[in-house]
Amino acid sequence: MTSKRCQNTSARRLPPKGGHLSLIRLPASQRAKEEFYRALISRCLIFAGAMLLLAGLAGIADDGGDVLVGILMGLITCVVGLLGSWWYVLPSSVPKRDVFVAAGLLWLVMIAVSAVFYVLSGAIGQVDRAIVESVAGFCTTGFSVLARPEDLSKTLLFWRAGTQWLGGLGAISFALLLIPMFRSSDDSGRVPLNASRFRKPNGEADFLAFLKIYCALSVVLAVAYAIAGMGIFDAVTHSGTTISTGGFTNYSTGFFESSAIQWVAVFGMFLAGINGALLFKSLRGSPGSLWRSLEFKVYVGLVVGASGICLIWADVAGERLRQVLFSVTSAISTTGFRLVDWGEWSVGLQMLILLLIATGAMVGSASGGFQILRATEAAHYLAREVRGHTVSTTHTQSRHDFLGEEPLAKMQAFQFLYLAAVGLGAFALACFGTDIVTSISASVSSLATMGPALGDLSPATDIWQLSRPEQAVFAVLMFVGRLFVYPVFIIFGTLVAKIRWLSR
Repeated sequence: MTSKRCQNTSARRLPPKGGHLSLIRLPASQRAKEEFYRALISRCLIFAGAMLLLAGLAGIADDGGDVLVGILMGLITCVVGLLGSWWYVLPSSVPKRDVFVAAGLLWLVMIAVSAVFYVLSGAIGQVDRAIVESVAGFCTTGFSVLARPEDLSKTLLFWRAGTQWLGGLGAISFALLLIPMFRSSDDSGRVPLNASRFRKPNGEADFLAFLKIYCALSVVLAVAYAIAGMGIFDAVTHSGTTISTGGFTNYSTGFFESSAIQWVAVFGMFLAGINGALLFKSLRGSPGSLWRSLEFKVYVGLVVGASGICLIWADVAGERLRQVLFSVTSAISTTGFRLVDWGEWSVGLQMLILLLIATGAMVGSASGGFQILRATEAAHYLAREVRGHTVSTTHTQSRHDFLGEEPLAKMQAFQFLYLAAVGLGAFALACFGTDIVTSISASVSSLATMGPALGDLSPATDIWQLSRPEQAVFAVLMFVGRLFVYPVFIIFGTLVAKIRWLSR
């Protein structure tokens, strides 16, 4: 075995000095691609196994069978991940297309591990429903097939929260990896540095640095929840589902009765909607970088403006300010926490909330949706076209941003794919008998990884009341939305091309 590993390692191209993983050059062979997938999956299995072990330890006081299942599955998963990490070495260079395929595989593997745990523990007897719950977890969506989460053991509750915490971490890492994709292939196009576009990640060093800040923010939020009145266990689990914009709670009616807890949740959801790299930079000694970002200013403006409109339109004040801020930040960060049934508000306010869900928060955060940076760039492009300016590809400039024609073309492709996904999702739901309001709003909400929508999926209801085919459609939409739409179509195109090549 040792000689084989030495042979394999010598045949691979070793990473350059500094551990930088290039996403431009092609790997030496198809075998290098496969080893890249296996190496990443192995490392993700370590995270999943560690979370399963923590879940087992968290519920050890319950003295139930879930503890044993969690610990055994955690140990097996960790061992498999460690062996794979030791055996498979990351290649020095990987094409962008393979990064997208690997991301899709990672989420599918994690979803499979979670579904097996739900079935073995007996919490969810049907495999398809276990898969839907796992998709909602790792895709950080506030949907659940469980009518009464409070009936679950602490092991299962911790695991549910852990899936969303891991999903948020993966989403931010993947989003930061996607940012260079919109960069021009040559030096003719520049990206908006002040709008949170950053350089490509510098391998494992940058990931570990961001992991530390992600964990630190989770701890701070858990402490804040505990001080506000939550128990330790609820504070830890709700911290994980808040910082990841997930939306799972341990109770069917939520756990936000206290005004102090509501304010902590508002702060946590707002924080989770900020670009991860920009937040990391500001916390590392450059707080002014936040306010220099146009995207952050728009984010703050949307939260304040939408809250003001809700208060004025509904003619309410006092304690309703918390309810409005809670609902607005939950919508724009696509967290999916539910405090009031905004499906009973006036039609105009319902549409405002749905628009916030569709827009989402900042690029590079765990939130879903179209995201603010793309919306502002689309607005700049539209303004340029309306003015009729002729701008060269080397100087596509607005007041705040620089963007080349090639990145603009990619953003336009993303817009088309996003609208196509919403339309196809709504059509699929309608085919199973869902009314048109629920179909369209639920398609938007699922793709944005939010959860609550309008019609039959208002914040007072959930997908456990719907049929299995409808739940399957939601699972697909959540998965597509969590991978930010664009890579899914690239993966689909890759699979179609490979099938056509094999059929020849």
